[in-house]
Amino acid sequence: MNPMYGAEWLDTAAGIVLVVVLWRFCRRSGMVGSQGLFALASLLFLIGMSPWMDQYARHSLWLHSWQSVLIHHMAPLLWMAALHPVCARQPFCSAGKSSSLGTRATQSDRLLMVLLLLFTLLTWGWMLPALHPLLMASAALYALMKWLMALSGVSLCFVVFFSRPHNHRWISFTVIVPMLLMGITLMLARDLFSGYHTPLTATLPLPELLSTGFSLPVSVDQRLAGFIFLISALIYWAGEQITGLARLAPPARVAVGVSPNKRRYS
Repeated sequence: MNPMYGAEWLDTAAGIVLVVVLWRFCRRSGMVGSQGLFALASLLFLIGMSPWMDQYARHSLWLHSWQSVLIHHMAPLLWMAALHPVCARQPFCSAGKSSSLGTRATQSDRLLMVLLLLFTLLTWGWMLPALHPLLMASAALYALMKWLMALSGVSLCFVVFFSRPHNHRWISFTVIVPMLLMGITLMLARDLFSGYHTPLTATLPLPELLSTGFSLPVSVDQRLAGFIFLISALIYWAGEQITGLARLAPPARVAVGVSPNKRRYS
């Protein structure tokens, strides 16, 4: 068997195993609220993680951007929407005694800061002109970066549900704003990638119908990638509003003695 062909199947198997493990953990923990949304998120995740897509995305800015937001933002958003909302207000809702929740929430807050920093760096990292050529030239480095983004997205799902409610607005800000800035930069900046951009059709054989869609000038390719980031940021924000993730944080804290129904829980 061709080593590269075997590596592609190994990559695919690893993605399937990750989805199965995630499903079994959430199911046993009583966190799954919508099986349909969970299945849809898993399907989109596996499509984005396909190693056969990598070989095309490495030579197409817009396809690379689409793959990035799919595994790093859209699939995690749908997974969060699929999980039971009770877990969002009660960290580790089915994991142990309530006396340990405070300690676990504090640990989760610390992990959250690290993950949010990593999440932002990964959103920008492999689109920076200084790093992009290196990451696109190597199939191994591209796969490594893809998996780092996938794992950070999955980790963020759990940290969102296991962190204190007042952190959710910061999470939303940290996820959406880098996408918006990246989209605006790619849309407005001059050709950032023209120095090394290799048309996909010059690298891989494609059917005539697909060749037209992939043989784009670098300026058009870059702006289309920026448009994908902008639309994805808006979709992510709208998804939060629809699923209620943005409304998980309770209202402002009130003075002691006020009715329990009006108190802020943290």
